[in-house]
Amino acid sequence: MAFLQRNTKNQLKCDAVVIGWGLTGQSVARFLLKKGVRLVAMDTREKPPQSKENWEHMAPLIKGEIDHDFLEICQYIIISPGVGKADLGFDIIAQYGAKVIGDIELFAQFVEAPVIAITGTNGKTTVTNLVCNMLKAGGLKVLKGGNIGRPALDLLSEPVPDFYVLELSSFQLETTYSLKPTVAAVVNFAEDHLDRYGCVQDYLKAKLKILKNAQVAVLNSDDDVLNSVEFSGQKVGFGQHEPTNENYGLTRDCEGHYLSKGSVKYADIKSLQILGEHNITNALASLAICGVVTELSPKVIRGLQTFKGLSHRVELVGTFKGITFIDDSKATNISAAKAGINACLSEKKGVLIFGGMFKGGNVEDLIKTIEARVHTVVLIGQSAEFFYRLLRGRVPSIRANCMNSAVGVASAFAADGEVVLLSPACSSLDMFSGFEARGIAFKNAIQSRVKEN
Repeated sequence: MAFLQRNTKNQLKCDAVVIGWGLTGQSVARFLLKKGVRLVAMDTREKPPQSKENWEHMAPLIKGEIDHDFLEICQYIIISPGVGKADLGFDIIAQYGAKVIGDIELFAQFVEAPVIAITGTNGKTTVTNLVCNMLKAGGLKVLKGGNIGRPALDLLSEPVPDFYVLELSSFQLETTYSLKPTVAAVVNFAEDHLDRYGCVQDYLKAKLKILKNAQVAVLNSDDDVLNSVEFSGQKVGFGQHEPTNENYGLTRDCEGHYLSKGSVKYADIKSLQILGEHNITNALASLAICGVVTELSPKVIRGLQTFKGLSHRVELVGTFKGITFIDDSKATNISAAKAGINACLSEKKGVLIFGGMFKGGNVEDLIKTIEARVHTVVLIGQSAEFFYRLLRGRVPSIRANCMNSAVGVASAFAADGEVVLLSPACSSLDMFSGFEARGIAFKNAIQSRVKEN
C-alpha cells in the first residue's frame, strides 16, 4: 500500500472501488476513468489476469487483499460477478449495503436504448445468440454482451443500437437493481451453483431479479417453477405444449411439428439446424422474445432457421472409424448434461465422458438417465471418485487422468455407429481455464487420434 502514499485514513481519496480484475473489472475501470471517477481496483489474487492497458498511472491496483479503508470511504463498490463470499471471506453486501453494485447496474444507469435481458440455468447463451441472429436478419441493429462476449459497459462506447441483447447470470443479477428491460426472459430453472448459494431458493431469487422492472416477461411454461411465477405486467409463455393465442408452442399434425402461436405456424422443427429437444424449446423462447419487439416476418424466421448453434453445446465434431464425437462441454450442471445425453444418445448406444468440479445438486435423475442411455462412462476431474462410487453396480465406469486418455478410452469402448459424448455436468476449472478450453482439448484429442491412424 506504500505506493498510495497515505498517512492517515482521512487523506484517502476514492470515489469507487472495483473488486475483481478480470474482463468485467477492467471494463468498469475503463468506463469510470473516462468519466473522471477516482477509483481503486482490488483483486484477492496475487496474480490477476493481465490487461492490455497500462493502469500504473491511472488507478492503483491492490493485489492479494481487500482494503476495507477504501471500501468505507468510497461511494460505490463495483464487484465482478465471479467474486463471491468464499473469495472475499465476508458478505460484502451485508456489510456495505446498497453501495455494492455490479457492472450491469452501472450499465442500467447510462443505457439509452431498449434492453432485452435473458437468463436461465441452461440455454441462455443459445437463446441470446438466436435472438440476435433473428433480429439482425430482420434488419435491426443489435449489440450483444453481458455474461457472453463483451462486457456490457464496453457496448456503451458503440453507436446506440435498436436493441441491446444481454445474457445475464444470477451472479450479475445479484447486484442489479434499476435495469428496466423491454423484455426479460427466463429460459428455464434448475438446481445449479449450490456451491455459491445457501439453497436453491436463494439461487431462484437471484434469477428472478431480472423481472423486477421489466415491461414484458417471457417465461418457460413447461417449467413448473417458472409457470407459477407471478408478474404484474404482460407475460408471454413458451413451451412444447399446444400453442394458444397468448403462448408459443408446438403444433403437431399429420404434416409435421411446427413452432407456432395460436393458429400461426412459423417453422417446421425439421428446418432447424440445432439438435435436440432442448433446442426446440430454445427456438420457441427466441420466437417469444422476438415476437414482443418486432414482426415475425419471413426474414426474422430465416434468422432462426439458419442458426447453426454454438461451439461446445451439443456440437458435432465429426465421425471417425464409424464413431460420432459430440462436444457438449458447456453442460456444466446436472440439467444441462441430462439434456445433452437425451439429445445425443439412444438406448445403451453411447459412451459418456463425464466429471470435473461438481457444483452440487440432486444427481439421482441424472444417474438414471445415464443408466438408460450410456453403456460406458469415462470419468475425469476432481469428482471422478465421487461419481465412480455412485455409478458402481449401475453403469461400467473408468477413470482417466486427462482428456487425451479419456478420448482414447472412450474410443476403445465405442462400437461402430455409436456416439462418444463429452457432457460433463461439472465445471471445468479443476483441469481447464473454462468450458471452452475443455471442449478444445476434447477436439484436439480426437484430431490427434485421426492423425495417428
